[in-house]
Amino acid sequence: MKGVREGELRERLLRPLLRELKDGARDQVVVGGLENLIQNLAKPFPRLQSLFQGYGGKTPEERKEILLEAIRFLKDGLTAPPPRAQAASLPSPSRRLTPQ
Repeated sequence: MKGVREGELRERLLRPLLRELKDGARDQVVVGGLENLIQNLAKPFPRLQSLFQGYGGKTPEERKEILLEAIRFLKDGLTAPPPRAQAASLPSPSRRLTPQ
């Protein structure tokens, strides 16, 4: 998905995962199954791709565990500040106070 920022992609992926969880993890929310969706859209997130391998063949309880872990992973990335913002919040060496 060229031109889509990581945060936007996380939000786009969250929607069907949340619906799937609400629907009982029956793998019917997305045409072709969630595994195919994740393999196609979540290329920047190899962790998600490995989590969803074989998703369609798992029991609903196993799928719920996968969904909860994936949702947690996606939400954590939305709440963490981007690396540049973290670096910008640190004072530069020239601005640090020196003891007197």
